[in-house]
Amino acid sequence: MELHEATPEEVRLVYERDLVEAFPYEELRTLPEIEELIRQGKYKFLCLYDGPEIVASVAFYQEKPGWILWDYLYVVPSRRHSWLGLYLVRDMTKRYHDSVIIADVESPEYAPDPSFARKRIALFRRTGAFVTGFEVELWGVRYKVIYWADRKHPDNEIMREYDHICRTMFTSEEHERYIRIPF
Repeated sequence: MELHEATPEEVRLVYERDLVEAFPYEELRTLPEIEELIRQGKYKFLCLYDGPEIVASVAFYQEKPGWILWDYLYVVPSRRHSWLGLYLVRDMTKRYHDSVIIADVESPEYAPDPSFARKRIALFRRTGAFVTGFEVELWGVRYKVIYWADRKHPDNEIMREYDHICRTMFTSEEHERYIRIPF
């Protein structure tokens, strides 16, 4: 297996084939937004190959050194129970060990499948993720905020950086209207 930075063609393929099917409209950035963030050097899109096939992908935003927002993690359906998600989490935490990697995961209390949301958080904890004591609301969806780091950070520090990242990724109107940190 090989993980590498996606070409523009691979970004388009994964977006159109996988992401639009896997993520609700409210949670998905547009392809032009992703392409522009990549051009600006603020966004990375990685593909995991098993031979010639893209079997998983990960996308993240990094505008400020030392702080990453994990945007998307996707594994093709035929490989979902093969630990590829775990492989990607471990690779990312090793590859970016000098950064705090922040992610938002669906809050089990509000998820369509609370059991699955709890299992996802438990899996991330087993990979070393810390779970903060606050939640956020993005476009009407509630999320728990988790992060990977070499040490535990105060919630207010994670919240401040998460808010900073959101303010740089979205317009002030979008932030005001659709983003609540904390919720």
